[in-house]
Amino acid sequence: MTPKRAEDRFRRAFGTALSLVLAVLLAGCASLPGEDTPIASHPRSTSGEAGGYATVRFPDGGVARGPVVDGKRHGYWTERFADGSLQEGPYVQDRRHGRWFLKYRDGRVQEGPFVAGQRYGEWTLTSPRGVLFHGPYVDGRQHGLWTVIFPNGTRDQMLFVNGAPR
Repeated sequence: MTPKRAEDRFRRAFGTALSLVLAVLLAGCASLPGEDTPIASHPRSTSGEAGGYATVRFPDGGVARGPVVDGKRHGYWTERFADGSLQEGPYVQDRRHGRWFLKYRDGRVQEGPFVAGQRYGEWTLTSPRGVLFHGPYVDGRQHGLWTVIFPNGTRDQMLFVNGAPR
């Protein structure tokens, strides 16, 4: 189901305010090009080395830079995409592992840990309008109680089970 269809179904069931929350959460979970793709698979990689630093140029004009060990991303990488999105954080053996910062062109910001290439643990998502979402990921999916804080201070909570709102 697309995020738009999920938003429409949620709006009919729960109203406009919470459907906005769901839409932001769903849109914010999409991965960008290059997320957890081995460096050898990237088009136009200029690494060519077993160690050192690599620059990866995506076909759409995006650029990723960071250290390479034994031909794999290993260490802190900065990934800038053609649409203006930015992702920064550490890789361990070509998989995201550790705290990442993701900023999208529309102003959405996400921060939280990856474990072995999947979102895991407490994440904070901020919408362009200042709505703050905070909650857990388990095995790459939202799972557990999420707190939503609106700019006026109003709080709400949403329960997710294996990535789906309940």
